[in-house]
Amino acid sequence: MKLRPYLLISAMLLVGCETTPPPATDPGNNDPDAQETRFDSLPDRQDSGFLAAFSLKTRWQKQNLTYFLSSTSSDLPEDVQRQILVDALAVWSAVVPLNFQEAASAGEADMVLGFGTANHCELYAAANQQCPGTNGQGGGFDGASGVLAHCYFPPGSGGPNAGDCHFDDAETWAGNNANGREIRLLETAIHEFGHGLGLGHSDDESAVMFASYRPNRRKVELRPDDIKGIQELYGARDGGVKPMQPNRPETPTNVPTTPSVTNDDNDPDGDGLDTATELFITGTDPNNADTDGDGLIDFEVAFGLNPLNPDTDGDGISDGQEVDNGTDPFTPNFGGEDVGGVAGLYCGSVDDGTPVAVQIDADGCVLGEIAVAQFGFDTIVGLFGGADADGSMLMVSTDFFFGFDGTVTGDTISGNAETAGGFVGTWEATRTDAADCSQVGGQLPDGGGGGQVPPGGGQQLCDDSCAFAFDDECDDGGDGVEGPLCVLGTDCFDCGIRTIQAKQKASAAAKPQTMEAFQPVPQNRQPLSMAVHQRVNWRDTGE
Repeated sequence: MKLRPYLLISAMLLVGCETTPPPATDPGNNDPDAQETRFDSLPDRQDSGFLAAFSLKTRWQKQNLTYFLSSTSSDLPEDVQRQILVDALAVWSAVVPLNFQEAASAGEADMVLGFGTANHCELYAAANQQCPGTNGQGGGFDGASGVLAHCYFPPGSGGPNAGDCHFDDAETWAGNNANGREIRLLETAIHEFGHGLGLGHSDDESAVMFASYRPNRRKVELRPDDIKGIQELYGARDGGVKPMQPNRPETPTNVPTTPSVTNDDNDPDGDGLDTATELFITGTDPNNADTDGDGLIDFEVAFGLNPLNPDTDGDGISDGQEVDNGTDPFTPNFGGEDVGGVAGLYCGSVDDGTPVAVQIDADGCVLGEIAVAQFGFDTIVGLFGGADADGSMLMVSTDFFFGFDGTVTGDTISGNAETAGGFVGTWEATRTDAADCSQVGGQLPDGGGGGQVPPGGGQQLCDDSCAFAFDDECDDGGDGVEGPLCVLGTDCFDCGIRTIQAKQKASAAAKPQTMEAFQPVPQNRQPLSMAVHQRVNWRDTGE
């Protein structure tokens, strides 16, 4: 079998270099036997564009996180270890609006922490998860003076162990004044918690997220590169930086379907992702080139596709079939037909009070928005999808965290709303002749997050519709200016200005009206796509 071109790409994207190079003596340390080592086995270098986009889709979607310490090391008093871990989490919490609280049990915790040796299967058992296997499969520790720890990426990646952090108890753990072969626990915990929040390794040697631990160079403060990366995901605690929203990936081409014949122990299944990346970042099976069975190998993640779900957009056609057919696996595969009577602007809400605005255009193009409080910021989340002439519709968010299905009956849409975090609810919206949804259901509030009311869809909503279409026309959003994304064209009706009300603040007696209502819970860690996606089959119902 010929070596496939994607392996050259994968070498740059994910593998980068040896994940466990031999340690080198650090001449700057007072102990000549002290050696530079690695924090963990995650790759040194990763394509920043790929990882940044992936992290936005897989970050924690809630502001208040819980942790549980399932076991401790004998090297330090237990109360000292607990305080070090609290201090490590506080380093991140100081710059982003995330709050951490210790849980009473592993079952109640988002992040399960602990110390173990070799395969440390007892730590997985404590979190009610399956042990990933032997040392040769990449999930075990390698003893003293090897990798120090590992931490799984947030839900949506990292598999069922999302956010969990393990420390190799074969090392000798110490406080900040470690000597010789002792390892500073605070510095290691800060680094690993960065992975647990969604950051990869940094190329900046001064950053705490740099891959190597150096005995003679203590790093317990975040550097600009660390802060920039974490604030892109969650925003700044002082409100000065808003969290970024993910962009819709481009329609993928040349997605690899066949694994390579490889003798590389770091990539036993030949899917272009090394074992550490599969275990701790993407959550895929390092011994199965096509974890979700969609006909595309797990390297599909580099194209923005979900390697844990065979049907990323939930339209009933697998990602592999869509790639073979030349259709777009990110946009539900329907529309492009006259839906006439169901076209219009609909304003409504989810049953928890989250405002929703939906535009169905005459050719089946569906664009929507919801207004939520995300990490303490009032945020407009865009939705996109399609509708059929019978009024059935589906729309999803760009990160595939939110999913809405619905049916138009008369002037009303009603249906189900779900999230990857386990939220399940209903929603309803009513057709309106208004120019937008800003005054439907109440006045615009002053807004949170710096006092700014988030803008409505407007030009961006039209630009988004252009990005989803495939013909040569493009509308201008009602302002006479063609947006930069309109080069792809659309024949959707003029988008107009779509403003929806910002998220109202909840009273103490009301249901929570923040992103907390949509959050992953420890007992229900799911992939990016929701059950609502998987049960909707638009083309193969036989009706």
